[in-house]
Amino acid sequence: MTYVIYDDDGFNAKSGRLTYEAMERFIIKPTIDLMLNSILDDKNCDEAQSAINIAFLEHQETLMSDYVALYDYDLNPDISDYECDCEGVCERECLVNAVVSYNFKEIIKQFEAGIDDDIEELSYITDKYTEEDFMRIREVSYDVTRVLLYRELGRWAFYHGAYETGISYNSVATLIYGIAIRNKKEDFDSYIKEEISNRNRKASDARWQPHREKKKERKEKYLKIMKDKGFSTYTDAATYIKLHIDTGKSPSFNTVFSLLSEADKGDFS
Repeated sequence: MTYVIYDDDGFNAKSGRLTYEAMERFIIKPTIDLMLNSILDDKNCDEAQSAINIAFLEHQETLMSDYVALYDYDLNPDISDYECDCEGVCERECLVNAVVSYNFKEIIKQFEAGIDDDIEELSYITDKYTEEDFMRIREVSYDVTRVLLYRELGRWAFYHGAYETGISYNSVATLIYGIAIRNKKEDFDSYIKEEISNRNRKASDARWQPHREKKKERKEKYLKIMKDKGFSTYTDAATYIKLHIDTGKSPSFNTVFSLLSEADKGDFS
């Protein structure tokens, strides 16, 4: 999926960076992965159906991102009857939210009026897939597209300084998402555990990658020494390496011996 990248207006100053980053993570939810499993039941789909699910979600996500980004915004609407509920200091922020909210109401009105046409555009799926797949996707298309629209409106508002409106529209996206899955049964505990496990594994891989690279370098170096010096046994090669090359406590003789043995067998992992 290709997100439209909006320019922010300075909220991410150093003093508020952590808050800003937390809100940025918040406004991209509900995530595509979550919708993939809970709305499209991807875990119970075969490989071909799963490819359809992903293609559909990515297509609709990009469509809504462009839809919101390219809308002809009226940044000077008639809001003469607008009154700020705050006192002084919040007036500009309230006005920004009011202007953005005015535009969003028009966007949603336009979207709802043309929703049938938008759904018909799903005919791109039938170019490659069966009628059964098309009907399966079409059944959830309206709900999914509305979730993505409101989520994208929340992003646009956030990056244009209407933070309150941004969070509100994202909350609506989450509400629509919840309604969309009300008749679906999903083991969210398992999903959360799987998500955490995946994140931990990625973090672990990142931590251990330098170690793996160093291990590979040592294997290559030790095997080259063994061949260049003409040693016929791992014991002789390891002894030479410990006496003349890696003379410190680490790696131990046994480690050098093991690395040589693995490298000689073609294992450079």
